[in-house]
Amino acid sequence: MSSVTPPRRRRIDRTDFSSPRDTTEDAPGTPGPTKARIANLNSQVQELVRKHHAAEESAYEAKLEQHDIQLADVQEQLAAQERRNARITRELERCEAEGNGMREEQQKALLALSEERLQLIEMEQRLANAEAERVIRDHKLALFKSREADMMVASDRTSTRIAELEAALETANTSAAHQRAAETKSALDTTAALESQIKELQDSLVSLSAENEKLRSESAELQDAHKSLKEKEKLTRAELATAQAAAGGDEKLKKQLREVKAESAQHEQEIEELREQLESLKETNKTLKAKEKSARTELAMAQASSGGDDKLKAQLREVKAQAAKHEEAVEEAREELETLKETHKALKAKYREERVRIAGIEEELEVLKAAKPRSRKATPKDDSGSDSDIAPVRKKKAAKSPVKPRAKASPKSKSKARKASPVSDSEDESPKKKPKKAPVSVKEKASKPVSKARKPLAEADVNASDDDRSVRSSAEPEKKKKRKLFGAQPAFNWDPILSKPMLMDQSGDGVIPTFLSPVKSTRAVGTIPRAGFSKSSRLGLK
Repeated sequence: MSSVTPPRRRRIDRTDFSSPRDTTEDAPGTPGPTKARIANLNSQVQELVRKHHAAEESAYEAKLEQHDIQLADVQEQLAAQERRNARITRELERCEAEGNGMREEQQKALLALSEERLQLIEMEQRLANAEAERVIRDHKLALFKSREADMMVASDRTSTRIAELEAALETANTSAAHQRAAETKSALDTTAALESQIKELQDSLVSLSAENEKLRSESAELQDAHKSLKEKEKLTRAELATAQAAAGGDEKLKKQLREVKAESAQHEQEIEELREQLESLKETNKTLKAKEKSARTELAMAQASSGGDDKLKAQLREVKAQAAKHEEAVEEAREELETLKETHKALKAKYREERVRIAGIEEELEVLKAAKPRSRKATPKDDSGSDSDIAPVRKKKAAKSPVKPRAKASPKSKSKARKASPVSDSEDESPKKKPKKAPVSVKEKASKPVSKARKPLAEADVNASDDDRSVRSSAEPEKKKKRKLFGAQPAFNWDPILSKPMLMDQSGDGVIPTFLSPVKSTRAVGTIPRAGFSKSSRLGLK
């Protein structure tokens, strides 16, 4: 707002000006003219001072008026400036309002622009995806075109081949009707022949199954014979123990051994027959395979030559089904043959073991025949009774089923068994050699105490014959002569490997360990079968 200042009052400063003093009073003895002159000069000075003050006042008043005019102009300018400032303020407020509105519009425009940019980016992404899909499609089209070109080349080749084959077929099928009739007739003939062959194959399959049943029954008989051989071996061992006490029953034991040999020979003959049957079955299987192969080729030829004959195709399908059934039957027969082979192998191994045991028993019998009967002093009844009570009859396990043998024989054991079998065969034919000394087992030596057996040993050695002494002296000195003990069996079956007592139902003859035996152990001589030793070591083979 414009404020009007009040007009400034004119101020007269009288402090600087003072009235001139009358100098005449100061000057003592001043003459009159001088005083008049001084008074005139004073009046002039006062007039001049008065004029000077009036001029100064007028000049001051003029300046003051000029200042008042300038002040009024400045106030007017200030009011105009204030009005201009108010107008500018209103314009600024209007501009600010317009600027805010423009900013809002700009933000809205930027938001719309960003949305449009997002839409543009999405459209570019879609375009990129479409371009990628187009490239993939072009690649697939190129691959398809290359494959199509390859297929066209292959189709051209096949078409040329088909044309060549059609030309060859046209040249070959000049007389198509007669040829078809002949081919149908030949196909019918081959079908009839195949049916007859299938019937023959079915008959042969029935015969094979009958032979398999026969082989099974024979294997069962062999198992029974094996069991009976084991029982007879037990009986011969028991009779051997009685024969060692009194050698009077040698003839009966020989008779039993001859029977065992005859049965073993019969078993060998049966095994040879089974081998021949297996060979014949193999030959029949080969012939059946050849027939089946020829039938298949004939079926293929008949199928190729039959063309569109549905009846002949159905017959061929039936023949194929029958051939497949026949193949299944042949496979079953092969499996049965394999099981029979395993059974025969197990029976062979058991038979070889029996032959080795029989050979050992024969050697013991020869030793008993060579040794003359001696006069023995009767041992106390209490000792023999106690020994016989302690020694139970040993039991052996029953023979396992031959279908599942215990273990497959290694090539080494097979070679040893092959080496052992000729020895046992030669023992039956060649005469037995007289051994230097009867084999005395450690088990028999340890069956009775030494303190009770020393005195009868001395008396038996005195009554022994000179021939027996000459035979025994070649093996060891006379000081080490000991009476053979054929008394009671030991209470335990000792494991020769682990030196542990075995159960009574386990088979095998072990050796009593030295720290438990009352007799000093000597090296056993002979071929008596022992558990834990190989057959070659028993028979002296290397």
